[in-house]
Amino acid sequence: MVLQRQAKTPIWGWADPGETVTVKTGSITGNATADARGKWLVNLDGLKTSSTPIEITVSGKSKTITLSDVLVGDVWYCSGQSNMEIPLSYVSNAAAEISQANRPTIRLFIVFHRPAIDPQEDCRGEWKVCTPDSAKGFSAIGYLFGKEINDAEHVPVGLIGAYSGGSLVSAWTSLGSLEANPDSKKQLGDLFVGAKALVPKTGRTEGSLSPEQIKINSWADLITGQFVHDDWYDNQGGKPYAEAMQKWHADADPLYAQWKMDRDNAVAQGQPTPHRPTLSPTPTPPAVKEPRAMDGRQIPTMLYNGMLAPVLPYAIKGVIWYQGESDRNIGIFYRKLFPRMIADWRQQWGEGDFPFIFVQLAGFTSTDDLTNNNWSLIQEAQLMTLDASPNTAMAVADDIGDLKNIHPHDKIDIAHRVALAAEHLAYNEKVPYSGPIYDSFKVEGDKIKVTFKNGGSGLKIGLPPAAHLALFPEELSTDMKGFQISGSDMNFVPATAVIDGPASVTVSSDQVKTPVAVRYSWENIHGNLYNQDDLPASPFRTDTSTPALSIKPPPTPTPSPSPVNAGASPSPGR
Repeated sequence: MVLQRQAKTPIWGWADPGETVTVKTGSITGNATADARGKWLVNLDGLKTSSTPIEITVSGKSKTITLSDVLVGDVWYCSGQSNMEIPLSYVSNAAAEISQANRPTIRLFIVFHRPAIDPQEDCRGEWKVCTPDSAKGFSAIGYLFGKEINDAEHVPVGLIGAYSGGSLVSAWTSLGSLEANPDSKKQLGDLFVGAKALVPKTGRTEGSLSPEQIKINSWADLITGQFVHDDWYDNQGGKPYAEAMQKWHADADPLYAQWKMDRDNAVAQGQPTPHRPTLSPTPTPPAVKEPRAMDGRQIPTMLYNGMLAPVLPYAIKGVIWYQGESDRNIGIFYRKLFPRMIADWRQQWGEGDFPFIFVQLAGFTSTDDLTNNNWSLIQEAQLMTLDASPNTAMAVADDIGDLKNIHPHDKIDIAHRVALAAEHLAYNEKVPYSGPIYDSFKVEGDKIKVTFKNGGSGLKIGLPPAAHLALFPEELSTDMKGFQISGSDMNFVPATAVIDGPASVTVSSDQVKTPVAVRYSWENIHGNLYNQDDLPASPFRTDTSTPALSIKPPPTPTPSPSPVNAGASPSPGR
């Protein structure tokens, strides 16, 4: 494994209540006494960076455990939904990356997918040295990010992969955090508490229920229907059942196959079909011992309980996060939920405001939202999180998206942008780490001047990175794309945009004489504004208070009257 350097590095476990446990590595020693539940924890203070393996001994009254091949460096928790979960084997240059993944100073740990209705103390998983075999199934973004940090900082890197495709941000948030805020308490926390009270649910759901009660019952049904036996998944306790099933198939399958052949022959010859053989009952699977659901991805707090709580308080350098696709219908609420989750994790870890780096959603055309407004609202909520949550950074991926595939293959450049953000935020390196971020706007007559932060050495019209262009060839445009402008009617029209300074763009349209708002890369419009470091601008809008569902469609154009002079040229810009 890799332990976090230069921190209070906790080592914990279980022993007999009251037992004294000693943890030792080199000259560093710590002692603890197991509490009434048998839990103990020792903080190893002052572990220094080490690419040379060290040993740690954990000793009790009658047993000593030796942890060998331990490196000391930086540990990153890699989490989110499917775009973080997608393995290295999926990416566009997978073969080359996998073949080069012999990296003994990178260690990988995948947290076994196990949502739970209560916080868990332990999880399944094991540390593995990074090799082509172990890397190919690990998070592509996680591995590629770790590789860059390993190369740039020359320290061992530990990557903890805890992700779940299709998951909601509320599933990754503790119940205490959801209950601490009135809106999330009402919409999420209290409903989860109600569902938990029904588990295991045995009766049918009654009719004529309120929407809240329907949700409570549906969550309870899902959890109840997916109980698993603790030993079945954690300790291979289902092995006897699997062996019994194997024996049942060995006995039953030949009998069934023979009967099927005899039946087909009888039918072909016009004879009476033989009776189907009586097979012995199938073995009974292990009984449910405690409620744990296999699939709690869209139920509040269940992924936090099963996939984050057991990792606490493993010391980390920071978090990288890629999620939001499944929350695309609650963009306004996400403005609150996402920063709360970040604050919740920091409180639970007890390490202060550690670096938290997230990916803004990549460009995509959502089939369940014809305007794609909801997708843009999540991107906007993520942008707002930069101001709402301290010590955060965002990697823009709008230009790397595949508009027809929610899982873009170019994870290389996304991981690179995440690594640049980490270099800036976590390692204080003076590197370009962000593209232009909207700062302010000013109406100047019939134009609007937009000012940006993180313009670097200046703005430019750019192109997506090479890896993306290999999949989707695109030519460099001479015109700025992606800007829209509107008057007070909030009917947005395509706009002309001109870079007029190192950090500003002037936007206008001859269709809007008195402009009030500008949008960029909003809905199904995609722009090409970059800084000189080839990092793209984040999508944004200046009218952030416009209600999400009140955006008016553009008016239907009325036919123009026939011109007096049929040979006249059209108006400029029309």
